[in-house]
Amino acid sequence: MNKTVIELLKKRNWHISFAESMTGGACASYLVLAPGASVVMEKSYVTYSNQAKHDMIGVSLKTIDKFGVVSEEVAREMASCLFKKTKSQVCVSVTGHAGPPSLNDKLEGEVYVCIKVLDQYYDYYFSYPKPDNRESIIMITKDRIFAEVINILMNM
Repeated sequence: MNKTVIELLKKRNWHISFAESMTGGACASYLVLAPGASVVMEKSYVTYSNQAKHDMIGVSLKTIDKFGVVSEEVAREMASCLFKKTKSQVCVSVTGHAGPPSLNDKLEGEVYVCIKVLDQYYDYYFSYPKPDNRESIIMITKDRIFAEVINILMNM
């Protein structure tokens, strides 16, 4: 899937950037495993903590306080702030809770993703009931994100 994303972006002369929380850089790491990644990705951020989201890409701490870090609103603001920082045509953000279960009112396996393509936002909610483990949630989420990016780009 990483090769497909790279080819679709290269055809448009576009860039992609990631703001990753729960996935901890898995998306950016996966992309760079394929040749040609340097042509389509210039910047990405691992913003694991609330403060990192604020300091590195500019997410409002008020948004995090109001909606919770694992929320559609925070995922969307992450994508919007990522665009301001990178100017990439495709900006992907992900925030979620991979467990073990102990994040306020959020259930283990809840994930919010926002994919901003130009001026269009695509919001996703993934829920993994009874997830196997943290690694499986992260890898499945990464795969779903790449599938959605491919789907969006192929249907533009």
